[in-house]
Amino acid sequence: MRHMTRGRNAQTSGLPPYFEERQRRNQGRCAVGCLALGGCQSSQAGGKPCYVIESIPKSRASFTRKVAWIDRASFLPLKEEYYDAQKELFRVFTADEVRDLPAPRLRQAGVDGVPTITKRTMNNVKSGHRTEVVFPQVRCNVGLTEEVFTERSLRRPPAQWTN
Repeated sequence: MRHMTRGRNAQTSGLPPYFEERQRRNQGRCAVGCLALGGCQSSQAGGKPCYVIESIPKSRASFTRKVAWIDRASFLPLKEEYYDAQKELFRVFTADEVRDLPAPRLRQAGVDGVPTITKRTMNNVKSGHRTEVVFPQVRCNVGLTEEVFTERSLRRPPAQWTN
């Protein structure tokens, strides 16, 4: 994974501020409403048909409203807009590159590839700060076992999975 930041007060080490915040936030505390599902208005992001979902936190959070564009085919988030306490847009997430990655084990089940976000950007529209995350080498179905997903392994991944 490659992580780059641009703009004022850009972090140069550790996780980007957006990802640190996302880890801290309790995601189960949002009221969710659909703005464009089923027979409602159609919407697109990146030229793809999307579901548009609005989330409003029930308790204190860094945003008062989030609107997400979810690809109808892959269910990946293609765009998310975050609004501040003044109800003004302050942050925009975009999935800049989505690739179908080969998944040999799934080919037997008729799946040609796994849609994966390989480049994403978070823009703070007020400060001009921009964080871009690029995943240059992503592989699917590499044989990860449940033991890799323990807290210990996630903090200090086994060497075979970090090279």
